[in-house]
Order: sequence, then structure tokens, then C-alpha cells
Amino acid sequence: MDYHRAANLEVRIARIFNTYGPRM
Repeated sequence: MDYHRAANLEVRIARIFNTYGPRM
């Protein structure tokens, strides 16, 4: 497991949740 890959994935998920979280 690459730390860079995991960090990038977490950032992507966090962004999606921040954009779609409050709307739902």
C-alpha cells in the first residue's frame, strides 16, 4: 500500500463528502 495513494484517495473521499454531505 502506497501512502501517497491512500492519502490521495482519502482527500478525494473527503472532498466528495464535503460537497455532497451538506446537500443530502
